[in-house]
Amino acid sequence: INAANDTIFIADPDSGALIETNQKAQELIDRPIDELHDMQLSDLYPADEQDYYMTLFRQHVYEEQPITENLHVEDRHGNRIPVDVS
Repeated sequence: INAANDTIFIADPDSGALIETNQKAQELIDRPIDELHDMQLSDLYPADEQDYYMTLFRQHVYEEQPITENLHVEDRHGNRIPVDVS
């Protein structure tokens, strides 16, 4: 996945734990890979959107509903970065 041109975050659908990321993910949110692997998917989201985003994630995984909304992750400095989820 490190050869991919896209940022990749892979999370366990039950726990939300990040289980795999790539170099682009590290660059996007300015965190080292080992730190990312200690995080939950919800840790990437803005605090005021975490519950809603996790609901969308679970609907996407368990009900196969596409995520069509504009979502954001936050970098180390709290900057919101728009992302597409698939």
